[in-house]
Amino acid sequence: MNESLAITSFLTFIKASKLITDKLKENIATYGLNTSEFAVLELLYHKGKQTIHQICRNVLMASGSMTYIIDKLEKRN
Repeated sequence: MNESLAITSFLTFIKASKLITDKLKENIATYGLNTSEFAVLELLYHKGKQTIHQICRNVLMASGSMTYIIDKLEKRN
């Protein structure tokens, strides 16, 4: 594969990835959630009870941010 084709392929992949991400964010927002809140709920749905440390490790967030997100989710039940 020549360098020009590799660059073009990479840029096409990046653009497609952004379109998919934007559509996912739009869909998640229809449920009143942001992507971080959705990630936490998805993890808990599939893995069951988790400590804050386990959630942080799995969704790649700092514990301070995670506490805030979990508090928001708990307030909404």
